[in-house]
Amino acid sequence: MLQPLPEYYPHLQLSRTQADFDRRRGGGGRPPVRDDPGQHGRRIQESVNNVLRHFELPRLPDRIDPALIFKVRLDGNITDEDWRQNQLVVLSRDPGRTLVLFSSDDQLTEFRRKLGQYLAGPPAENRNPSHNALFATIGEEGLMPLDRQDRIGASLAAIGIDEAETYSLDLELWPLGSADERNRRANQIEEFVASQGGSVVDRINNESMVIFRVTVLGSLANNLLDLPLVARLDLPPIPTLPVSEVLDFTLQGVPAVPPPPDAVSICIVDSGITRGHPLLGPAVGDTDMFPASLGSPDDGHGHGTMVAGIAVYGDIAACIQTNRFAPPLVIYSARVLNDQNRFDDNTLIVNQMRAAITRFAAEGCRVFNIFLGDDSRVYGDGRLSPWAAVLDSLARELDVLIVVAAGNRTEIPDDPRGSARLQYPGYLLDDAARIIDPATSALAITVGSLSGNGAPFLAQRNPNDPAYQRIAGDGQPSAFTRSGPGQQGSVKPDFVEFGGDFSYNGQMQRVRTKDDGLSPVSFSHQPVDRLFNFMSGTSFAAPIVANKAALLMRENPEASPNLVRVLLALGAEIPEETARAVGNPADQVRIAGYGRVDYRRAASSTINRVVLAAEDEVALDSFHVFELPVPPVLTQTRGRRRISVALAFYPPVRHSRQDCLGSRMSFRLVRGKSLEEVVDAYRRHAANEEDPETFSGTRFQCDLWPNTRSRDFSTLQKGELTFTNNPSADYGDTYYVVVRSQRIWAPEEVSHQRYAVGVALEHIAHPIDLYAALRARVAVRARV
Repeated sequence: MLQPLPEYYPHLQLSRTQADFDRRRGGGGRPPVRDDPGQHGRRIQESVNNVLRHFELPRLPDRIDPALIFKVRLDGNITDEDWRQNQLVVLSRDPGRTLVLFSSDDQLTEFRRKLGQYLAGPPAENRNPSHNALFATIGEEGLMPLDRQDRIGASLAAIGIDEAETYSLDLELWPLGSADERNRRANQIEEFVASQGGSVVDRINNESMVIFRVTVLGSLANNLLDLPLVARLDLPPIPTLPVSEVLDFTLQGVPAVPPPPDAVSICIVDSGITRGHPLLGPAVGDTDMFPASLGSPDDGHGHGTMVAGIAVYGDIAACIQTNRFAPPLVIYSARVLNDQNRFDDNTLIVNQMRAAITRFAAEGCRVFNIFLGDDSRVYGDGRLSPWAAVLDSLARELDVLIVVAAGNRTEIPDDPRGSARLQYPGYLLDDAARIIDPATSALAITVGSLSGNGAPFLAQRNPNDPAYQRIAGDGQPSAFTRSGPGQQGSVKPDFVEFGGDFSYNGQMQRVRTKDDGLSPVSFSHQPVDRLFNFMSGTSFAAPIVANKAALLMRENPEASPNLVRVLLALGAEIPEETARAVGNPADQVRIAGYGRVDYRRAASSTINRVVLAAEDEVALDSFHVFELPVPPVLTQTRGRRRISVALAFYPPVRHSRQDCLGSRMSFRLVRGKSLEEVVDAYRRHAANEEDPETFSGTRFQCDLWPNTRSRDFSTLQKGELTFTNNPSADYGDTYYVVVRSQRIWAPEEVSHQRYAVGVALEHIAHPIDLYAALRARVAVRARV
């Protein structure tokens, strides 16, 4: 018997107590204890002398100002302010607690003075001077000069440098000092490149990044690797696109239907789109090229047109079944790939991204889709790339939502015994299967892929045929999808969607990466020959999430991208098929993030599942407390129940730091305590401490999954509490959501952080009237 469809209701308002509560500022933690501080200090002193000798070597070309830049490994945590007090500026924080520092004092005068005090021992009047912690935290190697291996990028290092070969390279400089100083040094480098026969064809110069696109001989590239001002020299990103094959499929008699007047616009940053496609054309608003020298905004490859079709319609297979194509969205297209499906040789990719997104944001686009990636740039726990960082900057600056694909792993482990199928899904957790550039973007939504194409009407071959076997089943992770975690262990990908799969040919004993029967369907860029095309990849899973995000914005025109991210997270769930295939819950999150988004759960509440949400702004190093009604009808009705909490925010981001987020936020769910007890506990604990001792590890602080180790470094966070036994009556009928902010390195002019927070209360086993019970206590969050 079919169950009746649930009625849908608007979400409710999550109510905050009125005050902003400050927290104690904390330090960097306790420094390590040195058995022999004198010997340790002498090692540091010798390393200082070595760095200064290296700095004084006559290596620099004429007219390039010297820059004293060096690195140091730490055995503990030291704040940026501790270094500033020694006239040192932190340029980069890398894995393994490695810092790159810049000194405006060529002799390290203040640092050496305090080092002398450290060697002499603390004065009687001050048994623990503050600089003792700094020197105790510096590792055994002390200060170290940077070398060529620190400056050469992974892609360039992999191919090597032929001195007689001509290269197009991205030359990144350390952004030192004021704007005038930064410009002077950048001009000096540009003049040096020109004097050696090279050329600068594009540039970006701001306080967070200075990058040139240069054309140089290998001999000059080698010289550039010796310049202290050079942070990184590498090949430009190369987009990895699948090779298209199409099925001979036609569709007749479909009327052209324009988007509705309230349609939200969505922009595809890709290979262009085919504006003349009869099913896509009615939805096209505007197209452009970045740079204009690309010549035409039309799609000569097919990738962008396929992505655009899915972004507009979501489920094209369903449209084919119903023979109805009514676009709910307006599509814009920014072509950024040339005829060879590469980024422009003479334009930095960061400038292409900035020009395209800024252009269409000015026309009202709120959702941007970038489903290009470089599979040679597999993330390895380092810093963000400039590509990822510029997406973060644009998301925050323009207040837009950016969706990126996790990337595809095309090199599937295989041998004559069919190990791809035998090793699945374990190989998805290999280092080689981690997300690729720019999927590490901290503020963008990153999307992985599930097996399945949403096209049940397509004939499937015999699953027992040994010559044809799927690697993954429906709802399981695709054989090619990439996994996290992201930067600093953050949750990446954020979500998964259906993106197709690979198959295994038993007769040929090899993986088949192109299988139309397992691939999503979308539009062909050559509609005169055929209307539809089939292709698998995370590129075709991600636009489904973008489509759902845009539809949420259409229903909630005043909602910020942060609120949309929160609603998507609350509407997501890891498929049971994925959970069974992967097993370990932590590995499930690495592969699937928060799961697949159910649009109706994201957009609306029901009688027994209610979402309460709010948008707000909190001062850094303070916290907000939200009152969460938990009525008896939920806690006292037996069966499986769930409380989910989600938080999203757009902090400042810098790619040159391992701790790329300028501010962090987190949430905790507390029960069984009064508002006064909650406020007092969080007021007294320091900003850098994880949780107040009053609640940490107790039954009063709800143990949510994923745990804080993953959540707290993500800009989109979600945690769930699932229970079957009735909670203790001591917990009461009001829980508290504590939302905390912490300044990491954000500049002083950034005083507040905007965010969105939401909670979903759900009784999974019984259709109780939870909505009525909650509506009686809170206000309806009305749609505008």
